[in-house]
Amino acid sequence: MVTCPACNGQRLVSAFINRGPDIRLHSVEEVKCHTCNGVGEITEERARRMAIGKRRRDERVARRVSLFEEAKTLDMNAATLSAIERGEGPDEFYIDEDDRSSVRSDVAE
Repeated sequence: MVTCPACNGQRLVSAFINRGPDIRLHSVEEVKCHTCNGVGEITEERARRMAIGKRRRDERVARRVSLFEEAKTLDMNAATLSAIERGEGPDEFYIDEDDRSSVRSDVAE
């Protein structure tokens, strides 16, 4: 297990809570971390997937391509690509090559 990168092991994160059209009802509150489900740690495999997804997102952003444009190019919906970039995509999108992590080449390239 490794420390959750989203909450730095604190188990909670700050979140904006939208309580409808009346802005006076909105608030910022501490909520259970979505990444580690409030545990403060994630598996090494989850951390590896998150690193792969972050690298792919950083490459896409450096090319100045939107999530929607990239998803269309890859023939998938934006929600699936977003999940892949967060490390939450389907298993088949993550592989190891030469001790280096990457996303399946026919999807990522």
